[in-house]
Amino acid sequence: MGQSPGFEITVAVSDLAALILAVHAASNCSGSERRKWKYGNVVGIAPAYVDDIEPEVAARRYHRDALPMAAISVVQQPFHTDVLFDRRSAGTATAYFNAVDGKTAWTTFLADATIDNLDHAGVGYRVDRPTGH
Repeated sequence: MGQSPGFEITVAVSDLAALILAVHAASNCSGSERRKWKYGNVVGIAPAYVDDIEPEVAARRYHRDALPMAAISVVQQPFHTDVLFDRRSAGTATAYFNAVDGKTAWTTFLADATIDNLDHAGVGYRVDRPTGH
């Protein structure tokens, strides 16, 4: 499984728990009533499958020297996104969204829904989007 350039959402390190919860809420299509998973003419009604990724596996998969603080795999068939959580600097934490299969529709939805959930929670953030998004 390779890395597809993805979204990065950065928050204050004190908001790391809120960031993790926002990603989980987004994977369940909950939190933001404005945003529901749609792909073509299909509207997702089932939550995605979320599983932990061992930090060593995530570091190897994404060619990182340091281990991420946490990593999850979020699957909404047939799409698969890995999200790695890491400290970017002393004062910030970042979620890295990676389309494992190269299909970015689910990854884009997941990142945008996470942003909606952070907005709703009043958490400040910075977003780095891949080219073309």
